[in-house]
Amino acid sequence: MSDPAGRAVVEDGELVLHTDRDKLLRALRYNTRYVAVYALLVAGLAAGIVAVAVTGIGRGPTYLLLGFLLVLLVGSLGMGLWLRARVRGFLRVDGPFIVVSRAGVAVDGIPRIAWGDVLGVIYGDSSENLRTGNGVARWMKNLTYQAGGAQVFLHVGVREPKRYRAAASGPLARYVSALDMGLLMHLDTALDDARLARLRGALRAATAQAGVRYLETSDTRRMMRAASSMATGRPMRRDP
Repeated sequence: MSDPAGRAVVEDGELVLHTDRDKLLRALRYNTRYVAVYALLVAGLAAGIVAVAVTGIGRGPTYLLLGFLLVLLVGSLGMGLWLRARVRGFLRVDGPFIVVSRAGVAVDGIPRIAWGDVLGVIYGDSSENLRTGNGVARWMKNLTYQAGGAQVFLHVGVREPKRYRAAASGPLARYVSALDMGLLMHLDTALDDARLARLRGALRAATAQAGVRYLETSDTRRMMRAASSMATGRPMRRDP
């Protein structure tokens, strides 16, 4: 069932997917540049604020503007470091990343979630968001995405998710939600388009066979309504 090249493998009715390490390594290299640039900008702006304060040439509006810019830069640096931790976590996955079968769905380090324990499955794809807008806003979205961001996620609502969270270990254990929402995982950070397409097909087939409700959408509001309908431990609403 292993596949060192990271290709999708189907054995005995299972879809076995490994991470796309080349994609992850590219994201890590880009993230390194992203973090380095923002760290230099933060340091330079902080030094500038100190210089302005020492010389006394600044006025209230000047400090307000510089402080606002510093907050934005620190936030961007923090985002870069958070994305870096995500990418490095996926790179630490040694075996199959995700397995979908007639018995359930399993993620590296997280026990297989049996379909009988699943309240519903959401496959959310907001990748169109990267192609909307213009100017600086669109540039920033794509910059963040290349540094390890994600627009595709998988949400598996689970009955009594504490059992799975307690048994989870390894770099992906944090994707079993501490808020009892089940499995919440970013996908396109670690998987290319071909793997994502095969995963969608496997999820559609497996959930249909198991009688589990499945939602595939790009509508954020539908995603949120579907997720909230499972938050109380009930099956996902049929038409969220």
